[in-house]
Amino acid sequence: MDNKDGVGKRIQVRRLKTVFGKLFTVYLTFCLIIILIFSIIFSNRFHYYFIEFIQEMMVEQARFIANEYQNVDQIIANPEKAIEIILFRVETLNNYLGATTWIVDKKKLVNVLTKNYTSYTVKDEQVYNELLQTIFAGNVVKSQGVFKDSTDGEILTIGHPIIIGNQIYYILLIHAPLDYIYDILREINWLILNLLVISSIIVFMIIYLLSKHITIPLVEMNKVARQISNGEFDKRINVKGEDEVAQLGISLNNMANNLDKIEQNKNDFLSNITHDLRTPLTSIQGFVTAILDGTIPPDKTDKYLNIVLAETKRMINMTNSILELHKLQFSEIKVTKIAFDIHEMIKDVLTNLEIRVSEKNIKIQLFLEDKVQMVLADSEKIVRVVQNLLDNALKFVDEGGTIQIETVTDSNKLFVSIKNSGSKLTEEELKHIWNRFYKSDLSRSQEGMGLGLVIVKEIIQSHNEKICVTSDDMTTFCFSLERA
Repeated sequence: MDNKDGVGKRIQVRRLKTVFGKLFTVYLTFCLIIILIFSIIFSNRFHYYFIEFIQEMMVEQARFIANEYQNVDQIIANPEKAIEIILFRVETLNNYLGATTWIVDKKKLVNVLTKNYTSYTVKDEQVYNELLQTIFAGNVVKSQGVFKDSTDGEILTIGHPIIIGNQIYYILLIHAPLDYIYDILREINWLILNLLVISSIIVFMIIYLLSKHITIPLVEMNKVARQISNGEFDKRINVKGEDEVAQLGISLNNMANNLDKIEQNKNDFLSNITHDLRTPLTSIQGFVTAILDGTIPPDKTDKYLNIVLAETKRMINMTNSILELHKLQFSEIKVTKIAFDIHEMIKDVLTNLEIRVSEKNIKIQLFLEDKVQMVLADSEKIVRVVQNLLDNALKFVDEGGTIQIETVTDSNKLFVSIKNSGSKLTEEELKHIWNRFYKSDLSRSQEGMGLGLVIVKEIIQSHNEKICVTSDDMTTFCFSLERA
């Protein structure tokens, strides 16, 4: 059953769409919806405005024709020229719209000006009479449905009065079949559809190229990330540009750099452990072998057994440090806070270190604010912090140098500073000093594996306090505690 579930999960992962597919689908769908909405709105509005445009054009042509009839003097002076102008406009309407032009007098007699005209009949006599009365009253009329052709097609009619000498003797009726106009609309819509298809193809290509442009770096990042996850920390992403994708690539490269450094420091750390453990083990093996084969005389056995005991204690301390650090970093640290005098604790730790202080002829300077300074913390863990920081100061202080211990209060916080003279730490050492796989200045013959400072940081962080290190004239470690 477990195997089947695993296969099912793998199949499910394969069915997931790629980022390219998702981007491409979303962009394309969005653009097609926009084009569709635009097409529907544009088509409806264009249909409305086109009919309006046709009506206005027919009214304008009717006005021109009516004006020609109004110029009686010009008709009398040059009748052929006047008739030629009128017939030209009539034929233009016929050719463009299939329109038929009538002139109707007050007796309802119709004179058809169009040569190849279409016969129209009145659908409703009463409506027709009302239409004529309205036009003879001097109004321009636009109407549909008053006339019909032989196929019962709907007709668009424009009525315009012809005024001669301030009197309306005739009216002009221009009939245009709407089917003819709709044919023109269909041709225009077909042209627009072709343009939309071409535009969609162009949009399709742009979206395809844009999606590829976005996803290609992501594919490369995924490939490099997989290689890094397999331990190939030397792999890097070729970053181009300054956008969010480029920032992600820079972040992955920084992560790879840090992992590479951690891996190197881990290897160095393991090498140090091997060296630090091998040395005492070699000594123990040599002394025990010498005692057993009689190389060491019986009167000196106790001396060398004490050396063996000291070496075993040193190995136990190393092992305990590793176990303690693992517990601090990977287990929940239980902090039991009590009120205690931090100044008394510092003095007690210094008392235990008197022999080492005397051996290096070190000068201890105390700058403690007030005689008693109560803090609220886990005393067992804080004493380890003080021990480790003073131990570190003793390792790196110069012969005959100075160690300063200072406490300063600020509101509800107490700041403890432990300083030592000696060599200044480099920027690289300051950067990695809290790294559990980093051991600064390997050229020095220092004792232990350099875990003390890492343990210090974990303890201080478990108290929700802060610790920092600077290195100028003196190397200074400063941490905060809550005042009681």
